[in-house]
Amino acid sequence: MSIVKKLVDVMNGSIEVETELGKGTKFTLVLQHKVADNNLFLTKTDMSLVDEQQILQGKHVLLAEDNDLNAEIAITILEDMGLIVERVEDGIQCVAKMEQMPAKSYDLILMDVQMPHMDGYKATETIRELSDEGKAHIPIVALTANAFEEDRKMAISKGMRSEEPSLSVWCRKHSPASRPQRSGNSGHALPPQSREFPIWKITYSSLF
Repeated sequence: MSIVKKLVDVMNGSIEVETELGKGTKFTLVLQHKVADNNLFLTKTDMSLVDEQQILQGKHVLLAEDNDLNAEIAITILEDMGLIVERVEDGIQCVAKMEQMPAKSYDLILMDVQMPHMDGYKATETIRELSDEGKAHIPIVALTANAFEEDRKMAISKGMRSEEPSLSVWCRKHSPASRPQRSGNSGHALPPQSREFPIWKITYSSLF
């Protein structure tokens, strides 16, 4: 609570606590934020979305994924984004494809970490050691369900990127979680858009 209080004070807000033995505790945060004009926000979002779509359109992606269902889903999503996708089923095939194809054949590799014969980490290390710098320096992004910090550090240490900016931003904008919500978890409606400084009141309850 001391950390929350410091953060609220920095934001020039206030926090109130109401508690009743046997029933629970209610915390109320009052914060003042500046909100951009809604029309301006929508205009800027649409313009940036067009730019990102143009960046991704027609780019060639090499997908290394051994699971057929995962590969089918990934290819569908990527092709809907305007990308051209070629799939291989393990790290050995991925390395072989990079050795066989001319440099610049692919703009990005999406590399599954756990694959048979040769995993994504070893495949990435092997590609990074290729004599052709155009092939060795290709962006490689890890595909993994592991989201711990040590997994991110491992991927980076093997030569993978933590994320590909244009691709990740586009995905975040099109994911259901990125869509604006009209109410918080407590059910209170969010304030209307304004050019001024609306007061956002956030309330949640905790039962013990």
